[in-house]
Amino acid sequence: MYQVNSTFIQTPHRKMNRLAFDMTAGEKIVVPFEGIAGAVVRIDVSCFQDEAGAIDKSGITENIKRWGALDVDIRINRIPRENIRADDVLKAEKLSDKIIAMAALREETVPESILVKADALELMSTDNLIATVTKGEAL
Repeated sequence: MYQVNSTFIQTPHRKMNRLAFDMTAGEKIVVPFEGIAGAVVRIDVSCFQDEAGAIDKSGITENIKRWGALDVDIRINRIPRENIRADDVLKAEKLSDKIIAMAALREETVPESILVKADALELMSTDNLIATVTKGEAL
């Protein structure tokens, strides 16, 4: 019979502190003091694409390092706002209604001539549309 001896060897490691904030749900970035000293801190932030520039990554990093963090890694997940509000575009049945809904997302106005052309496109047969485009005629 064989006898096996083993010894536990403790290896050095860094403590990791991961935090996540969802600014799309109105959550603010508030980092707790506890667990920061001597740790590598990773912060995942989800925010709308147009609000990402307002996040002061260097200021947050500086403050957390002042509390004793070894390193700070801030990752920003930018979420496009149009994808969230595009439901009206998807629900619209007519092309002109889709154009109006998309323009509303972008806070733009659509000229009446564009809406008339969109309606004409929908009413036109495929063969007639191809013939018109092939000839280079205006719709």
